[in-house]
Amino acid sequence: PKGVVGIISPWNYPLSLAVGDAIAALMAGNGVVIKPDSQTPYTALRAVELLEQAGLPKGLMRVVTGQGRVVGTAIIEGADYVMFTGSSETGAKIAQQSAARLVDFSAELGGKNAMVITDDIDIERAARLATIACFANSGQLCISIERIYVLQEVAARFMDAFAEATAALRLGAEVGYGPEMGPLASQDQLDKMREHVTDAVAKGAKLVCGGKSDSTLMPATLIDHVTAQMRIYHEESFAPVKAIVRVRGTDAAVACANDNAFGLAAAVFVRDLARAWQVAGRIQSGICHVNGPTVHDEAQMPFGGVKGSGIGRFGGTAGIAEFTDLRWI
Repeated sequence: PKGVVGIISPWNYPLSLAVGDAIAALMAGNGVVIKPDSQTPYTALRAVELLEQAGLPKGLMRVVTGQGRVVGTAIIEGADYVMFTGSSETGAKIAQQSAARLVDFSAELGGKNAMVITDDIDIERAARLATIACFANSGQLCISIERIYVLQEVAARFMDAFAEATAALRLGAEVGYGPEMGPLASQDQLDKMREHVTDAVAKGAKLVCGGKSDSTLMPATLIDHVTAQMRIYHEESFAPVKAIVRVRGTDAAVACANDNAFGLAAAVFVRDLARAWQVAGRIQSGICHVNGPTVHDEAQMPFGGVKGSGIGRFGGTAGIAEFTDLRWI
């Protein structure tokens, strides 16, 4: 075991991203100190209470709340291993701080995940699954699809079906299973989304649906005819606003999908599986789904990205091995 694992977790999945990684660290024989995001501390606190009721030795997992620059820095300066989930900018700083102590770390960072829609698809099914891939958790999800590259041959028909499915999503802020999409987490999230929409439209993109709201309950938003000159093409939105780019040919779609600093998740929709394997293998991402939404991760599989999307893998045996040192006796 590494010793004491410090976990710095985000607000968007306050249970699985704080306690899920912590349980893997415990299984590897470590103690754990969790610093949850300041917006969502109570989930981690309650989870530790439940784990201790279930038999976890008291004190083996600790939660310390507070501001990141205070608590997070203290954890980095004292832990034997650092696990961070959050933005790529903060992840780079934590990597530097950990490297200064020669302490190992892993980071699950941002994504600008691409979906490739080929000319060999069931259009209605692809449109339905694309709404799940794009708008689960209101798009506030690192593996949410943010860019869709659709071949010209099917672009018009796909966009008709996709826009209809997107506009039909039920919005709501109440607790329950009625709404299909809830609000954004903060005003900052809303402001960034508005900036991306305004910038894209000003540069010639077409607002297909959504894009306007007086509150954080922002409707699902599609922006068509996006180009590389627009902010939404390259920058992570982390919101229910999605960029559609029409391309000529599969090679162009793959090249565009790889034209990004991130490389977390991707999806390919194509009926012929041999072709799907060939296309998926060329996309630079840690995860690639074929004919399914990226928001379905699997506990037994290694989760993680390449390029600016992070270092390390979580889930399965690889996720437990991350919290150990390999020894030879």
